[in-house]
Amino acid sequence: MAERQASDDRRLMEGFGERLRSLRAAYGEKYGAKHHTKAKWARRLWVSPAMYGRWESGANLPQFFDLIRISLLFQVDPNFLIEGVLSDYMPVWLYLALKAGPQELLAEADYWRRQGELFAQANQALASEDRMGNEEPT
Repeated sequence: MAERQASDDRRLMEGFGERLRSLRAAYGEKYGAKHHTKAKWARRLWVSPAMYGRWESGANLPQFFDLIRISLLFQVDPNFLIEGVLSDYMPVWLYLALKAGPQELLAEADYWRRQGELFAQANQALASEDRMGNEEPT
């Protein structure tokens, strides 16, 4: 029984580390690898680079609040980190990267980035029209 629990724990830790590495790789593909080193992610998460490295290697699992910080920083559901369940909680480009792999991400990510920019421009235009229409004459 104890051996099975140890085996399950090992699989959980290895899976977590694998997903954490894939997230860092996806962000590196999108924004440039030099900005997404283990040391820089460790600093963003307020942990030592050695601790972050142990998480990625599957040697340790993060504490609860570290897990929440990781999920917020990477914009993923904590269930993805723990169990590998993809959800619509994460950005579309990241979902596609994790599902398709980093190489197929680039064209799709550019498309969704452009769609997001167009959506933001449309919202700004609507907001400025609303402000203009709601102004009282002086």
